[in-house]
Amino acid sequence: MKKTIWKYALQIGTNKISMPFGAQILTAQIQNGELCIWCIVNGIAEEKDENRHIEVFGTGHPLPAKADVSDWIATVQYGNFVFHVFEFAK
Repeated sequence: MKKTIWKYALQIGTNKISMPFGAQILTAQIQNGELCIWCIVNGIAEEKDENRHIEVFGTGHPLPAKADVSDWIATVQYGNFVFHVFEFAK
């Protein structure tokens, strides 16, 4: 199957994102003032989707007890702010 890279916008806090099954999250960064993640996706959009749970925390904000370093995607700086992006299981 053909692989492509897709982009998804994020908000601070909890994000529930529907993306093709098995998508691999590459990174999170700011693009044009918007926090986004980029993923490698196998196949085409008509394939089965899954809901992924991405959470964004600011520095100094409490993390949930479930947080583990293996859930970390990226740390992103935006002006005076620093955000930390994690993916958690449902």
